[in-house]
Amino acid sequence: MTESTIRNPQLAELAATLAAHQRFANDVAAFLSPAQLAWQAAPESWGVAQCLEHLVLSIELNELQVPGKMAAAPKLATPVYDRWKSGWIGGIIIRGATAGSRAVRTRPKFVPVTVRPDVLRRWQEKHDLLMSWIRAADGTDVTRVRIISPFFSFLSYHLGDCFTLNVVHAERHLLQAKRVKENPRFPKA
Repeated sequence: MTESTIRNPQLAELAATLAAHQRFANDVAAFLSPAQLAWQAAPESWGVAQCLEHLVLSIELNELQVPGKMAAAPKLATPVYDRWKSGWIGGIIIRGATAGSRAVRTRPKFVPVTVRPDVLRRWQEKHDLLMSWIRAADGTDVTRVRIISPFFSFLSYHLGDCFTLNVVHAERHLLQAKRVKENPRFPKA
């Protein structure tokens, strides 16, 4: 199934954006040396590998509940391909994770501790997993599936907001990785 075969317009848009993220991530990180991947402009800032690893951690924490919640979603007699609206909580979190919004201190479980040279491959695998969830949700009423926020467990939002959040969050940190690479002090090799 390709992005064009997804019938829900919002899911199709998210899938197309994820495909663009894949190309962008390859442009940013595909041919970097381990030293370039690990380089940080300052001790408190993230390097390219840390940006990607943070996204890996985010999907891994979603992986603990999204597949099970999707499997348990009510099976509808008629598939739903309507556009959805963000919920109140989901909308706030999405706006806060969008590229250009103010920086937020992340929770420890989302902070990349190790930097591995295979981080781009690992990110691509998680990216593909997110894409498979989006494709599998086509026809599901994503507003009826509740996801507990892995960031704040007292908050929840619907599955459509979960997908949107992961897509905008990826864009935010891929752009951050690009800025690291564009730093004049970034190592040449």
